[in-house]
Amino acid sequence: MNLIPVPRVFEPTKVRYELPKGFSYYISDDFCALKDTLVQGFSNAGANPTEGDLSSQVRILRSATDNMVDEEYYTLVIDEKGVCVTADTVRGAFYGIMTLFQAARLRFRPAGSIILQGCKISDRPYRSSRPLIIRQLPTIEYTQRLLRYMAYNKMNELHFVCDLPEEYKTAISDTAERCFVKLICDGSLPAKTCVFSHPYIRFRLKKLYLGGYSGGVIHVSDDMAECDFFNFPRLQALAESLWRDPKTLDYFDFECRLQQALQEMCMDGVYYCKPHLFRVSRRYSRYNMRRKLRAALTRQGRRDDLAKIMSSEVSLNEYEDLL
Repeated sequence: MNLIPVPRVFEPTKVRYELPKGFSYYISDDFCALKDTLVQGFSNAGANPTEGDLSSQVRILRSATDNMVDEEYYTLVIDEKGVCVTADTVRGAFYGIMTLFQAARLRFRPAGSIILQGCKISDRPYRSSRPLIIRQLPTIEYTQRLLRYMAYNKMNELHFVCDLPEEYKTAISDTAERCFVKLICDGSLPAKTCVFSHPYIRFRLKKLYLGGYSGGVIHVSDDMAECDFFNFPRLQALAESLWRDPKTLDYFDFECRLQQALQEMCMDGVYYCKPHLFRVSRRYSRYNMRRKLRAALTRQGRRDDLAKIMSSEVSLNEYEDLL
């Protein structure tokens, strides 16, 4: 499964569950606000979901235990019995549904049944604050689309450093509420430790996906295509780096999972930064990493490790603490 961000615990199984076009669903009374989100997501893929009972193929349930792990914690189980999302809060259940949408690859499904790979997912974010920053107001249409992509990739704050007119805020507030994105309009910036100082962004994604712009600042211009080019897939890279534990981040694994997101954005008409535009940057980035490692190992007299680096027998990630 090409999920962004990748879940904290992901256990694939050999089960393949076929979700019929006219499947039934059940949503706990505590999560009834998510009914439209679930139905609309599958309806756009040609499915015709109908409301059912606890024996339905898709179930969105509240956790049976009273001990809350995290406000955004959720579990997703796909087995021979169907699909079951459990969470402690509405926000957690919403993120479970977003993961289900990505797992089902709804954008690529013809009008028919949906084949789901069996898995057990248990997930919660490493950081409670996952912000984007707007310094210049884009159009209302673009901001609404940006909010939908933020929800799809589990980002939860939108900081407006510029003045925000009341009619503009009113126009996007409904979308933000449905996407569980908090609008912060006091002109404040998120803590630097959240975005700007993150080593995964600083070393791995600066030349490839950030387009020369810092952290989570959204690029704004009169040309929507130009905005897309600088903001995507940078948004996916930021979501990955802010949701996961920095110790578990793997750039090349992320690049492989990104391909599905690129295809989805192409079908949505998003003019994202094409991968072939930064392959040269990736090549020279790896060259610079290897050059820095050779210098560091030479200074420390680590001849055995230096020989491995010269022969490319090991991954550079093993020596990332020296960069």
